Amino acid sequence: MESNGETDSITEFQQKLDEFAVMMYSYIGILQRDALPAGSSDKDVKVEDLKLREDRRKELEQQAVEYATNIVKTAEDVDDTITNIEKEVENTAEGIEIGIREANEVSKQVGVKLKSKSERVRQTMESIRVAFEEIEKQEDTSNSYS
Repeated sequence: MESNGETDSITEFQQKLDEFAVMMYSYIGILQRDALPAGSSDKDVKVEDLKLREDRRKELEQQAVEYATNIVKTAEDVDDTITNIEKEVENTAEGIEIGIREANEVSKQVGVKLKSKSERVRQTMESIRVAFEEIEKQEDTSNSYS
């Protein structure tokens, strides 16, 4: 089962496990249903019936091989999905770490710029304060001459 882009990896994994379980139980049920009786003896059976039994046994053997092959392939698909999920988790964690590092770097840069601007604002405010003090001194001086 291929991912259609709309399901996440965990959902895909669950679907594959469900398919796997259904397949195993179906195949086991079919093999049990179609199996020849275990307690039957060949001595009281007609030659034609023996031929039918042998043909049926060969058919069941082929089915068993086909079913086993399908089960193994589905199990491999489940394993591949688990591996893909593990890779996704690693990539996601790595992506988050990279994002955090980048965000920290941007934060540092913004902090440096903010510190620089706040220092300029502080210097400007100091200049304004000094200018006001000068103006006050001049006003005091001019008021004292008046």
